[in-house]
Amino acid sequence: MGDAYIIGKIDFDAAWISLTPLHRAGTNGERDTWSFSVNTNRFPRNEVFQPDHHYMWVYDATTGRSLGGCQSYGFNDQWTRSYHYQENGAEALSEDWRAGAMPAWHHCSVQAPYDFDPTHRVEARLGRKYPSMVLARSGEILPTDEQPTYKVLSYVIADPDLVKQPETVAQELKQYGNLDRLGVKPAAGNKPSEIVRPETLALMSATQQEPDSYVIDSGRYPGSGQQPEDRYNYIELGECRSTDAAIRNVGWIKNRYSYCQRHLIAGSVIECRFRGCSFSSFLANSTVIGYGKRGSYRDTAGDRWAQFTVSIQMLEASGVYNNVGTRLTTRMGCEGDYKGSGPDSEACHGGGASEVTKSLTAWTVDHTATLDLVSEAQAPDASRGEQLATGVFRVDYDFDFPQPWIIDFGAASSPEGGMRFDSAWYLAPTSPNDQLGSVFDRAMPGLGYSIADDVVRGVAVHLLEAETEPEKTSPTKPGKSLPGFSPSNPLRRLAQAKGQYQNERYRANDSERVSYCRSVEFTSRRPEPTTENPNYDCDEYPFRSTYEGAGRYRFEGTDGEYKNSYSVKWVNRTQNQSAGGRLGRWYLEERILDEDKFFMQITP
Repeated sequence: MGDAYIIGKIDFDAAWISLTPLHRAGTNGERDTWSFSVNTNRFPRNEVFQPDHHYMWVYDATTGRSLGGCQSYGFNDQWTRSYHYQENGAEALSEDWRAGAMPAWHHCSVQAPYDFDPTHRVEARLGRKYPSMVLARSGEILPTDEQPTYKVLSYVIADPDLVKQPETVAQELKQYGNLDRLGVKPAAGNKPSEIVRPETLALMSATQQEPDSYVIDSGRYPGSGQQPEDRYNYIELGECRSTDAAIRNVGWIKNRYSYCQRHLIAGSVIECRFRGCSFSSFLANSTVIGYGKRGSYRDTAGDRWAQFTVSIQMLEASGVYNNVGTRLTTRMGCEGDYKGSGPDSEACHGGGASEVTKSLTAWTVDHTATLDLVSEAQAPDASRGEQLATGVFRVDYDFDFPQPWIIDFGAASSPEGGMRFDSAWYLAPTSPNDQLGSVFDRAMPGLGYSIADDVVRGVAVHLLEAETEPEKTSPTKPGKSLPGFSPSNPLRRLAQAKGQYQNERYRANDSERVSYCRSVEFTSRRPEPTTENPNYDCDEYPFRSTYEGAGRYRFEGTDGEYKNSYSVKWVNRTQNQSAGGRLGRWYLEERILDEDKFFMQITP
């Protein structure tokens, strides 16, 4: 293991404590050892000295665990006796002597337990009560009373348990000045705090089995696909705060235009003087809501954009955080990637309102900041393609303290989210405003048909059969299995208007469907017209507007792998056309572009 830890060293006039390394050969089985000495002639004789201060003790600074130490009685060069202690497998040795007129030193060495984690920091403290006066810490030079040191810790926490119980975080900050015991690390590198709590890690693992998704019932588009009055259906603040799905790093995507994420912002300023440290703390709830947009940004011809609100609800502020000049800045950050031509720096960046700075008092009065993101592009046109760009966005939080010597090095950041910006002219050839927009693309969209919905009942029944009993559908195929009923086995949208290739595949899908639907075998099974069902259509699934449609085998697979991998059924014509109209409206409203993945959900 090499040399022992050097806890630290105090080296100034009238020094009364010295900490030194203990060198060892580093053979297998050796353990870390810490050594320190106290000058009894120099020990401060005032109210700070208590009976418990006869102890010099070493602790694991990460967990607060006692690692052992030494005890002596008497001072001012009059040590009378000494002891050594061991705890949890630790071993300690002590030695004292008199040296006439020379300063008298008492020495203590503590050897770590075998199960000590060598990556943890350690502290030498005066007294066995924890917490007590810190004599030294590994890797630090302790301050004097005249020259205190300051350390700023910032946290952004998206752990569900802690967000729901902020009082636990507040108490930990007040008592220890950090969140180590809760398994929360300070935020660093424009990222949120790393959570190492086993409960949280287990929950994250369990929720990563299936891609994030959402479903919009086709009834949102009445009749045969009317435009809804509220095209965005944005998340409201109260709705976000009451939804547990928002307390995750990935946040909650309600639909393609609506995102929210909840977390705690926490901070600690640790002020250390020679006789110990004091803590200033800050804690607040933060709710970030994102709004995707249609149309161009401000007066531009082609720039796409999105808007965000950050709502900060103050829970706790003490010490320097309560100073009049302490300010908090919220700032939108985004790392862009242009999928085609165009510099990444233009793919996603802050807009005209990308930063808000207020005093903490002002945040209490007005707790909301409105921020913009922009993706630069030219006006939509087929010759320019979709001009696809993606952005990984975050909200940065940055404290500015009036004391020039208290510096917050680097902002703490919210969990990242994802956006896509497009100028897909083919989505709405006659509606320029719908030809460009932004969506939150980290959840797979789904469309729902309900058997209870009279407008689309026949299609819903057909799709349920295709999902649950595909081998019984027409045309027959042994072992037939049809995709598109879960996020893990989705469909891909085929946009006929995008280009020649897409048009060819669309026509191939339709040709295959028509050929089978006109066959003698299938036409013989068409139901007789009734008053309720006077006309029938040959409905197909997967839809011809998908790459998984009936003609897929002409373009993909080998040895007819996808031949007859579709289903057709005679369905009430009005219901079939209504379901198709709703599908087309959903493609437009949710900006389902060519090759975008989606799935279907059928409900009773």
